[in-house]
Amino acid sequence: MGSLQQRANHYTGHFGYYRYPRLFARALADCPLLSVDLAIPLLRRCFSNTIYVNYCNQGSETADSAWVDVALDPYLTLIGSTNTYLDLGNNNYRFPVGNLNPGQCGSFTLTVHVECTAVPGQTHCITAHGFPDTLCTTVPDWSGAEIQASVSCQDTLVQFELRNVGPAPSQLLDYIIIEDDVVLLNGSEQYDPNEAINLNFPANGHTWRIETEQEPGHPFATTNQINMAFEEGCGGYASLGFINQFPVDAFVPSWDRDCVQNIGSFDPNDKQGFPTGFSSEHYIRPGQDLEYLIRFQNTGTDTAFTVVICDTLSPWLDPATVRPGAASHPYSWTLSGQGTLAFTFSNILLPDSNVNEAASHGFVSFRIEQHPNLPLGAVVYNEADIYFDFNEAVRTNQTWHTIGEKPTSGIKPVHAQKPPSEVRIHPQPATTFVEIRRADGAAFSKPAIDPNRCLGPCGVQLEFIRYYLPFGAGKSQSRIVFLPDSQTRWGLFTSGKILFNP
Repeated sequence: MGSLQQRANHYTGHFGYYRYPRLFARALADCPLLSVDLAIPLLRRCFSNTIYVNYCNQGSETADSAWVDVALDPYLTLIGSTNTYLDLGNNNYRFPVGNLNPGQCGSFTLTVHVECTAVPGQTHCITAHGFPDTLCTTVPDWSGAEIQASVSCQDTLVQFELRNVGPAPSQLLDYIIIEDDVVLLNGSEQYDPNEAINLNFPANGHTWRIETEQEPGHPFATTNQINMAFEEGCGGYASLGFINQFPVDAFVPSWDRDCVQNIGSFDPNDKQGFPTGFSSEHYIRPGQDLEYLIRFQNTGTDTAFTVVICDTLSPWLDPATVRPGAASHPYSWTLSGQGTLAFTFSNILLPDSNVNEAASHGFVSFRIEQHPNLPLGAVVYNEADIYFDFNEAVRTNQTWHTIGEKPTSGIKPVHAQKPPSEVRIHPQPATTFVEIRRADGAAFSKPAIDPNRCLGPCGVQLEFIRYYLPFGAGKSQSRIVFLPDSQTRWGLFTSGKILFNP
């Protein structure tokens, strides 16, 4: 790759925590509108860690007395901040940032301590919300409906809510429920203003997630725009590491949420891509934005005066959509050639790890969109080269994401308030399919076995349900199958496990 000196002429630019080029200079609103960007380089259990918050007024008018609210995970304790703040209670804090002219940006950091009672590998989320956040422009082709998703852990239940917080009725919108990485329920709902639906599931220690389509025409809706809520650790920690396989926030400029698993040791020069993607192939949906975090550490024997990070973007990513994010130190950035992205930290004065280990670290983050209409199966590879002064490059690990829909299986489940009924399943274990019949010999009703509700391949008759081996299954496994009640909309007829042994 050559040294920094050999490549230096390719990278020039302005300095600052981050600065948009003229390409991105158009205001998002004809009024003040605060955008926020969070970055969490790492969270170490039993240690203090630094959180970075950037903010910008992306409107066309001055934001008077702007502020940023930050909600911390229950296992994080705020130690201090470079900005003044107010304690709002329940681990929520308000950070006044003063008056901001159009295009003016700023930043502050938080120091948080990860409690030692946190489970190793547990995921901790932080949310930032900037104010003012009201979009004052008229948005054509948007009804005004806005669907918000929320979740709470209540004793023995994981409780989801989908609510229309907008002033107008919504269209018919799809939603799904995921346990760990298996879709267990899908449905559609139309919401009147302030109308909500609630869905309850057992608090079994698994990671639960709900995703809903957003109203078409929503001002910040993009390809595959969804809203979501998720819960890890309700009823114990039977599963870990599933949250970041999927998106953790819908891209709305005034909101940002980052989630990070706590760790012990780590590679000081690495690259991460979020969401991480499903399965070993790291599947992400077509159109899903990617957010990259590049971490670096000076492990040499002297202070580093300049650090340059060179990232040659995948041809599947659109260079025109790069949005530079939070970083540990002021930087400039440029984009050249066929998608060569460079971040330059001039006069960074990064001490070596032998002199000051805590101060020897740095990072930068950015977000980017896919090119439209990518073929399923396309693999987005990415890596970066890190130059410390005039030394040879330190290359990070390679990240990859595969464009494709997540293979899922299941039959729509719904929660129960009555004892389940008995069914008979044959054969067990199954090789290609099973037949599910009622133990009392009665037929299922049509609503109970609506073929449109099948998430996996299944055949439907009134006498039985024939459920085929889910796509992508290649080893012995069990699948939970739920059958809805034929009389009540949200009752459960029965549930159980089917063992497949291909």
